[in-house]
Parts: sequence; structure tokens; C-alpha cells
Amino acid sequence: MRLVTFICLLALAAAGSALAFAPTAITFQGQVTENGGGNVPDGNHSLTFRVYNVANGGAPLYATTEGVDVMGGIFSVVLPIGLPFDETYWIGVQYEAEAEMTPRVPFTSAPYAMNVHENAAVTSLNGNTGAVNLIAGANVSIVPSGNNFIIAATGAVTDADWNVAGPDMTAIPLGNVGIGAPVPETKLQVAGDVTVGTGTDFGYFRAYNGFGIQSIFGGDYLGEGGEWKMLDESGSPFGIMQPDADGMGGFFFVSNGGFGTAFQIDGNSSGTGSPEISMFGNNSAVVFDLEATENLAAQLPSSSVSAEEILDEPGLASINAHGSSSFPVPDAYGVVTSRSITAPTDGFLLVMCSLEIDLRHEGTNASYVNAGLSLSPNVVDNNQDLTYYLPGGAANGIYLNPSTPTNVYPVSAGSHTVYLNARKVGTTTSFIWDVQMNLVFIPTSYGTVALAGDVDQGDQETNQSVSRPLSSGDIANEQRTSAQANEQRMQRELDQMRADFEALKREVENSRNGNPSTSSR
Repeated sequence: MRLVTFICLLALAAAGSALAFAPTAITFQGQVTENGGGNVPDGNHSLTFRVYNVANGGAPLYATTEGVDVMGGIFSVVLPIGLPFDETYWIGVQYEAEAEMTPRVPFTSAPYAMNVHENAAVTSLNGNTGAVNLIAGANVSIVPSGNNFIIAATGAVTDADWNVAGPDMTAIPLGNVGIGAPVPETKLQVAGDVTVGTGTDFGYFRAYNGFGIQSIFGGDYLGEGGEWKMLDESGSPFGIMQPDADGMGGFFFVSNGGFGTAFQIDGNSSGTGSPEISMFGNNSAVVFDLEATENLAAQLPSSSVSAEEILDEPGLASINAHGSSSFPVPDAYGVVTSRSITAPTDGFLLVMCSLEIDLRHEGTNASYVNAGLSLSPNVVDNNQDLTYYLPGGAANGIYLNPSTPTNVYPVSAGSHTVYLNARKVGTTTSFIWDVQMNLVFIPTSYGTVALAGDVDQGDQETNQSVSRPLSSGDIANEQRTSAQANEQRMQRELDQMRADFEALKREVENSRNGNPSTSSR
């Protein structure tokens, strides 16, 4: 239920009236408040006024319903009551469709002054007798209008604490304002929640210092929610927190002193739901993208631990076989054992193997065992025709011989399998024991890599071609070739680093041109 408080009741005689009981009008001014003490909303409200000659009960002597404009809870209305005011009257007020408010308010002396006969005089006013003067105070005017005196406020109204001018009200600079705080300690102290804006009107909180606005809170960024922005003395933002432009999540940005983005976190990068963290320097950048895979997940400067040589670091695979049970060597090449390895990128595969050959010689014929490596089963590479040979005149018996096949293979990214293959020649029974095969992936070379042919084209037992020893010219040529290969490797890596740097540089330029987000945002 609302409450109406009367501010003043002014009796105004109808203009041109010469009767002792002329038709009269009374101006009512009041304030309408809610139960909690706040004013009712501004606008036109329906108020019903009833005049009685009893404090309770009875029938109204006068009643009217008026559409009254209310501003800041204050209203003013003129009622042509027309009663003689020769007895005590009370007025009752009803707000909208609510019940009439209680208790009724008795009329004070002002309306009864209308009950003055023609040529009669007022001999007293509020206890004062004789001549009574009306004197306007500060910001108040008294203007005669016919038989009426119009008393109104003019310009700003000032007291010791507040200055009111039109729709604005300001506190005297030396004072503090407390809302729910009996003794405010600052210019404004609020005990409780503070709301800025409404459901339809966006609200910002702006904090100033001697250079102007220094921080902004609230508002509605791109229709996604509120934002936080910190400004430096030039008015440029050095810290921003906003809703993510992709619809959900948050975005945080720190500048590097007005020249672009220094640090940013995109909580929902490209709408993937995964974060992306970026840091930008003058000549380098660092990007962590949790939605990316492999090398793109962590992009670091070329001189850091993410350089190409480290990203695709060496890796090992190995196998140990035939330690407790031997492998009987067949007459045609067969697989003794194998091992697979997965290369993360193009590079080289270094294979090192050790084994023991058990040749049990019988008879007068020569016998031997071939054991070597290959990327295919049941064959050996051209440089893998490693032979343990016994001539026909050798004494019968068991001969044990260690062998260490080793080879290098160029490989591409993916899985590769290396095979240890072996065969015997002659009627002698042979076995292979204690095989250890190690596969090492190496991502790059630092010199010349000489590779063997595809598969074995013959046995050294029947191929009698002889190579001459290396000359000093051969050695110098090998050294030049190795140096050239290393220079070519470094040039390839440098070209890749330059391409990565140019991509990051373009990203920094985009940020300096007003877009703090990366190209993936």
C-alpha cells in the first residue's frame, strides 16, 4: 500500500468573485511513496480525493478522481472543493485502485481563511497580529496575480550540504554522502549492493584521475556481456577483459605500452572451447594453442627449446632375441628377428645389431653363413652380405663367431620395420644366438650420409673386384661434400625459421593495427 504525505495546502479564491462564500479552489502538494520508503515511478497516476466532516466513517461531502503527474514522488493538484469551511473538515486520499489511506488528514488554517466576508480583514496569522509582510527568501519568488499571490522556487536551491539546480543535485565539495552508512568515510559510501544500469539500459562505471578516465567497468560488449578496461594517461587501453567474440568464454589482453599486444588469453579460441595463450615481443612470439596438435600446439622462438632439431628429437626402439633358444639358419634367406619404429618426421634410421653365429662344420666342403639387415624380409642389403666362412680343409667342430651388422636408412614420417635375415651355404648345420638389435631415429644430418644399394647382388666369395685405398684427394673431396651437406641443412632450417617468423610478425602487425586478437581468433 502506498503512502501520501501532504507538503502544503494552499487556499486560492476564484478570480473575480465578490461573494463572501465564493467558489473556491485548494492546491494540494504531496509526496507518494512505496511501503519501503522509495518513491513511486514517475508518470501519471490516478488519485481520488474525498472531503469529510468527521475523522472516521461518514459520507464524503466532496469527491473527485484526478489523473495526476508525479515526478520524483511529488505531485500538485488543484481541487475546486467549494465548501464553506465553517466547520472542521478532513481529507482522505486513495491511490489507484487501493483502499483509501488512513488516517484522514484534517485541514489546517489556510483553507479556512476563505471563510472571510467581503470587507473583512485578517487580524492574525500564525499568532502574529496587525500588518503581516510576505518576504521572499533565497531562490523564492512572491508574485501578485489578481487576488492571488504565487509563491515559487527560482533557480538553484542551496543549503549547507546540497545544491539543487533543475534535475541535478550535487553535494557541497567538503561533504561526504552515505547510503546506509551513518558516518560516511569517503565522498560516497554505500552499505550494500550497487546496481548500475537496468535490464534494458546498459550501465558503465568510470573511474577518473588527473589524466581522465582510467578504468571502465560494466556495459555490454558486442551484446555478449560486460567488460573491464584499464586506460593509461594517454587514454589508450593497457588491459582489457571482455566476453569472447565467439559467443562463450572470456578474452584477456595486456598491451606492450601502446605499440600492440604483449599478452593475451583467448578462453574459447575460434569457438573450439579450448584456450589459446599468446605473448608477443619486438622480434619474436610465443603461442600455446591447446586445440592444435604436434608442433603447432606450442610455437616458440627459433632460438628456444622449440627449434626444429628439438621438436623432432631422436627416438629408440630395440629387441633382444634368441638368448635362450637358438635360431636354426635355413638354406635360403629367412627372418631371424625384426623391430619397428615410428618416425615423427623425415630423417634417418641408424640400425645397430649384434649376434653370435654357431657354425658346426662337418666334411671336406667349404661352408659359410650370411647374416645382414634390410627393410624387407628374406633379403639383405648390398652392404649387408656379412659372411662367416670356413674352407673345406677346416677341421670338423663347432665354430662360434660374433657379428655386428650396422646400417643407415633414410626414412619418412611414419612406421618402418627393420629385418635381420640369415642363410647358410653347405651341408653344415648352423644357428644364431643372442641377438640384440637397436633402432635409433635421427631427425637431421650434420654431414654427408652415404647409403648402400637396395639389395645384395652377389657374394664376396665369388666377387673378386678390388678397390684401391683412399687417396688424400678422395679424403679432401669427402670433407668438402660433408661441409656442403651441412650448409644445405642449415639453410633449409633457416628458411623454415624465417617463414615462421614472418607469420608471427604479420600477427603482431594485425594487433598493432587495432585488433588485439590473433589470426586464429
